[in-house]
Amino acid sequence: MSIQPGPGYTFTSSSLGTNLNIQQPWSEWGGGAGVCPLQIYNLRYDAGEDKYFINVSPGMVNNYGVQDYDDNPLTDVPPPNIQVFADGITSEYKTNYIYIACDNSGAPNYLFPDPDVPPYLWITDAPENSNDDTGLLLIGIVKGKTDGTTDTLETYNYKGCGSLWAERFKCGAGGVNYWWSGV
Repeated sequence: MSIQPGPGYTFTSSSLGTNLNIQQPWSEWGGGAGVCPLQIYNLRYDAGEDKYFINVSPGMVNNYGVQDYDDNPLTDVPPPNIQVFADGITSEYKTNYIYIACDNSGAPNYLFPDPDVPPYLWITDAPENSNDDTGLLLIGIVKGKTDGTTDTLETYNYKGCGSLWAERFKCGAGGVNYWWSGV
């Protein structure tokens, strides 16, 4: 008997049986170099610009490509540099929250996400909540501090691998609810 697990799958075989690894079947999944869609990576300081940057891998929400806050599509080559810690860092940890934001189209249909406004990154130094006009999903945070000579930079990703699907629900006079799913 011969096992042909398919491209990217691996297996092991011994006298105890055969095991098939199906964790990550194709290396091209996940936005290049093993990075998942909408994953925050490469937190760094650029001395030439005197700024801190991250990269976020390309991904989709409801089949719309996510853009950075300057309306640039997220791409693999080259990935756009996205500024964090706009006021710099100090000896106490500073935290930036990285959200995916989707607007709705407004009256009369309230299409969500708005087909005329692609999903975009929203970066802030305080936790945010969705409102009637914008649905937000926290995809991760970055933290940074310095002792004057050495920076300590940390990245935390909260979204699993895969792109996203979002829905907006509003019934009667109650508030708006947003539902997000990984796909």
